[in-house]
Amino acid sequence: MSPTAGDDERFVESRLGARQDPGLILRPMVASDLKPVRCLLAGCYRWLEEQERWGDEALKEMLQCRASIETIQAAAHSQRWMIATIAEQTVGVVAVDRHEIARLYVDPAQHRRGIGARLFKTALELISEAGYGEAILGSNESALPFYRAMGMTITAQKPYGLSAFAGHTVYLMAGPASGQPDH
Repeated sequence: MSPTAGDDERFVESRLGARQDPGLILRPMVASDLKPVRCLLAGCYRWLEEQERWGDEALKEMLQCRASIETIQAAAHSQRWMIATIAEQTVGVVAVDRHEIARLYVDPAQHRRGIGARLFKTALELISEAGYGEAILGSNESALPFYRAMGMTITAQKPYGLSAFAGHTVYLMAGPASGQPDH
């Protein structure tokens, strides 16, 4: 069951009141960030498993494959990765592949502080600078209110491609790379 428009409105209201940390720094990921990013992703995947109720097999897949240093390193060769830090601690990451926001994760302890919005806007800037007018992404149900609040709309739904995620849906979304809705 996907969140309702009312959920989006409450999310936008909560975003307006979100405090932003003045010590937040966004910068390109470098080799020394691989281990902190791996730890961040592992924590985010554990949190998401609780939210989405993926199950042990799916969580194992995410931790062993998507959060491995080798996977992150390989993806960083074809994607632009930016990290968010506060007091030299990695608190968020976004990866952009041409016009796709391939990953966007924020430490669950740092949710509702504007970090995800800053990473999202940075991703849109990278996409726009690369000459694309539209941004796309795949979202889980838990992140739909955030992405809707950022101006993205659902264009399609499909089952996750891995058997470990049977019964779970990926929401394909699109929106203007300028960050401004097309109305």
